[in-house]
Amino acid sequence: MAPKQDVTETNNAGTHNKNTGTVTGDSKDLLQPLIDCFKEVREIMSKELNRDPAPDFTCHQIQETTVWLQCIVSAMTEHNNSFSKLGLSALTEEALERNQELAREASRQLTLLFADQSKQFNGDKSKYQISEFGKGSQSQEIKGNLQKFMDFLNHFGDEKWLGEFVAPEFVEQKDNAVRLLQALQNPAKMVLPGCASGQMAKYCVRCGQTTTRTLGFCTSCNQCDHGYNKGHYPQGCPSGCNTNQVGAEYCQRCGCTGRTLGFCISCRVCAHGHTQNQYPRGCPLGCNQQQTPVIEMAQTQATLFDRIPQADQCSSAYLERLAKMATALAAACKEDATSRAKAEQELDKKMELLKDFAEAMNEVPEVLRRFLLLRSGSIKCDLKDLKAWISKEEADDMHKQLERFRDEVTEEKVMRRLQKKRDYASSLASSWEVASAAGEE
Repeated sequence: MAPKQDVTETNNAGTHNKNTGTVTGDSKDLLQPLIDCFKEVREIMSKELNRDPAPDFTCHQIQETTVWLQCIVSAMTEHNNSFSKLGLSALTEEALERNQELAREASRQLTLLFADQSKQFNGDKSKYQISEFGKGSQSQEIKGNLQKFMDFLNHFGDEKWLGEFVAPEFVEQKDNAVRLLQALQNPAKMVLPGCASGQMAKYCVRCGQTTTRTLGFCTSCNQCDHGYNKGHYPQGCPSGCNTNQVGAEYCQRCGCTGRTLGFCISCRVCAHGHTQNQYPRGCPLGCNQQQTPVIEMAQTQATLFDRIPQADQCSSAYLERLAKMATALAAACKEDATSRAKAEQELDKKMELLKDFAEAMNEVPEVLRRFLLLRSGSIKCDLKDLKAWISKEEADDMHKQLERFRDEVTEEKVMRRLQKKRDYASSLASSWEVASAAGEE
């Protein structure tokens, strides 16, 4: 833009308006469009950050959890197939005897389960199905299915139900899966420096007030659920109730850090002392409402213009410095544009991985239910608990499979004995032929 000429004008009042002939001098609001654009890009960036349905999880963590679910499905499917005709030939004599005995006892337990009328079969094969996750917050239907699957995994995903399938790393992987399920139900809100956090209120077990939290500490009494004081731990609660950690909420009664509808997943009691049996729809005093976890982005001191030397006390020197600052800002904006484009690509990759996670998750309930029914003869828990998660048709199908398997094992044993006799007779004939040939020589 060409510099303005030094012009003197006379207005109607007879006063003189003199221009400097410079854009910076004559334009009071010159930077206003830049300021407006800066505000807008921060608002858009904030919205883009919150399109991530699981900001606390990396692509690698989601992939690891998916692989773990796939391994569970594969291992349990292999186990389930060992109770079918297709898997008989691969079993050793010892495994054949063991599985026949397990099938006999499981069939007996299922017969007793059918006869018991204290609880009814109430399972639904389709209630955990999730077609695809969306960006940002999920629909209420998907959230409901995630909660049901999480309850199912928490209830049956331990040693008393799964037996030898629970390896030492199983518990850690299951906890990671539960955290991911919680994060998808209630994604953390990403907040840029200087933006409002918008936290929800939460009941404080220390002071009895319903307040918001900052780094896990109540804004009223400055204590966290563990009893730590904000003054002693300015970086946040050291034991996990820091609000930046999705799903972590310390239980005063048993020390567990997982919640469902406000109730501890271990002792089933909320912060007010109500039990989940009394209030299956959630705590009536409000601690069943999930507090949106907030991730406040760290504010960094801008070093963009630090290397630009200070100007002498004259306008031309300041304008030269301003030009250099504009050049540095332009370069930084280009780098940021590239960074945000990469972030969008990374989000697309995460959505694909979440699609794989949904597919793996959809396979788990049916395989796990079949697994539990097949090994019902060796489970020490109350099998009536299964009725809440399994349909009568599904239980009936598995009972018929067990009965068929017992007959198929009997047939397999007969066939193996006959084969042994044939092999023995064949070996005798071969030995006789060898002996005869040696005698003729």
